[in-house]
Amino acid sequence: MAIRSRRGALRGTARLLAATVSAAVLATVSGCATHPAPRPHAEAAAAQLRDAAAVLTSDATTMRRSWELFGEQQVLVQRCMAQAGYHYLITSAGPEPAIGLTTADVKGAASPPSYGVTADAAGPSTPAQDLYVRGLAPAQQARYAGALDGPTDQAANMTLPSGTSVTYRTGGCLGKARATLYGSVRAALENASVPQDVEQLFERFLGPNRPYQTAVKTWQRCMAESRRKARTPADLIGSLQSLAASGVSGKTLTARESADATADLVCDARSGLRRTLAQQKTAFLAKQPVRTLALLDRVWKVREQAHGADAE
Repeated sequence: MAIRSRRGALRGTARLLAATVSAAVLATVSGCATHPAPRPHAEAAAAQLRDAAAVLTSDATTMRRSWELFGEQQVLVQRCMAQAGYHYLITSAGPEPAIGLTTADVKGAASPPSYGVTADAAGPSTPAQDLYVRGLAPAQQARYAGALDGPTDQAANMTLPSGTSVTYRTGGCLGKARATLYGSVRAALENASVPQDVEQLFERFLGPNRPYQTAVKTWQRCMAESRRKARTPADLIGSLQSLAASGVSGKTLTARESADATADLVCDARSGLRRTLAQQKTAFLAKQPVRTLALLDRVWKVREQAHGADAE
């Protein structure tokens, strides 16, 4: 499962605070001694917007939490499969993400700057668990899949914000592990699927978005000056991940990553790319249906609860 919280001063929150300050100023000028407090539903809406933006943001903290939860899920599945009499090989999530990493969304504080791409993080192209299952006889594979994923008649449907319908199994050891960590299998699938679905909608929103396109083109020109061709920071990180998977030496990879990340942050400062991305994400979310924001808010709360339970 690809795992990927952005917090801070969001545009929607700024508008809310500005409106509150303006009301207070007007009350003072008119001689009113008291100031009306913001309406509860307005505060709740601002909090929901913050949570939604956090879910769609990857930073060092969210990377570490995802790494922890993925590892815990693997252990739970392995224990459950062992109790059922089956062998399950844990898939490694790679080395623990370091503090201060830079992501495509957020500038990190590590020195020298790093994206956390290492040769160890690349891992084998095919996980050992998949190779193990492929080596089983067809009848054994069917029984194994039933124990892992649950019976085919134990399934549910979920409609994503884009309108895409997803069918998922609710039983088996994987279902038990997901329910243990996230409270329910559905909550686990929302955590994995809803953010990715909304991010695809956001990418479409950015296509004709003038502020973002201006910032990203400035970033591209800056990177070209240092002889680096990349469409976005995400593409730059992706190229490093591909390099890591090619088997390049750790020394070469580290030197390349440090140089790329340094140039990226210089160009980000010149273009304001990540700041603009965050601003436009807030504008995008402000236009989304209530159901979409509620789903993202629920994902944020589930992640917080899962992390809290994992830390105990």
